[in-house]
Amino acid sequence: MRFKHLLALAALSTAIACGDTTSAGGAPEGGAPSAGRGGGGAASGGAPAAGGAGEGGGGAPGETFCEPGLPEVSFAMDVQPIFTTSCAKSTCHAGTQPDAGLDLREGVAHGELVDEMTSQCGGDRVRIVAGDPAESYLFDKVRGEELCGTSRRMPPTPNPMLAQGDLDILEAWICGGALDD
Repeated sequence: MRFKHLLALAALSTAIACGDTTSAGGAPEGGAPSAGRGGGGAASGGAPAAGGAGEGGGGAPGETFCEPGLPEVSFAMDVQPIFTTSCAKSTCHAGTQPDAGLDLREGVAHGELVDEMTSQCGGDRVRIVAGDPAESYLFDKVRGEELCGTSRRMPPTPNPMLAQGDLDILEAWICGGALDD
């Protein structure tokens, strides 16, 4: 039920902001990214949000791209299934030596993400900053934006990027405080 509401919200926001319902917004083929440090993201489209955060955002420090009215998202019900399907594989973020030291299996993923520093980017980025997708490195990774050094988007090519609906779920979860629920 939550996912259907999220998709409906994403489609409506995109249609209103872009006047085009053929693009999900934020996809590499067209439209502006959903949120990030370039300023002006929105939960699901590319419509400017009030202010901005981070580099080039033009907003006041501490401002985020989280818009009011985002749907409630549960980590266990909505977010973990994305990680389980796309990331927590024995050759990636699972097992005894997960990539980048990040284990995204059920039962451990949340503790590995929220307020935890990444080993990438010289160790100065936080994987998930509760309430702030623009400063959450994992959110940048899955969108393939604001990467550093030899870092690359996740899942890596030739795998497809996460679907826009999955990105919207991750963003809503982060904006909702990145709770372990």
